[in-house]
Amino acid sequence: MSNATAESTALNAPTRLVIPRIALDSTVVPVGWKEVEVNGKTYEQWEVDKNLVGWHNLSAPLGQIGNSVLNGHSNLYAQVFRDLNQLKVGDTILAVANGKAYSYRVAAKLLVQEKDVSVEQRLENAKLIMPTSDERLTLVTCAFAGATHRLIIVAHPTTPAGE
Repeated sequence: MSNATAESTALNAPTRLVIPRIALDSTVVPVGWKEVEVNGKTYEQWEVDKNLVGWHNLSAPLGQIGNSVLNGHSNLYAQVFRDLNQLKVGDTILAVANGKAYSYRVAAKLLVQEKDVSVEQRLENAKLIMPTSDERLTLVTCAFAGATHRLIIVAHPTTPAGE
């Protein structure tokens, strides 16, 4: 087992995502971030796997307080999140780590503009994937061709951490 795999297992990192409403069943892989420059300032931007769901490796592990963030493409490459827009508030999402399934219920479906907005607006949007004081699962994908908007799904556990 590689160090990265051993660390992911120890952290309770998600390894599989199942969303019954859209018949999604995908492997989840850890993804990191890269630095990008905008108007002379450097910012971090999360990488996205071309074919699979990606877990932001600095986000919360499953079953713990915090924001566990998953991303995926919806209109490029394997389009793993192609049908994410069909989710509705109340739908079930299952995320698996170390052989245990964690059940979440969709609480919010948000559309935020990313292209042709100020850096300040993009930083405000980024708060949706930042650490939180509650346990949640956040899914992120592009909403339209050209990556003009992001679709963000926020889900809360059906059984809170520690129960």
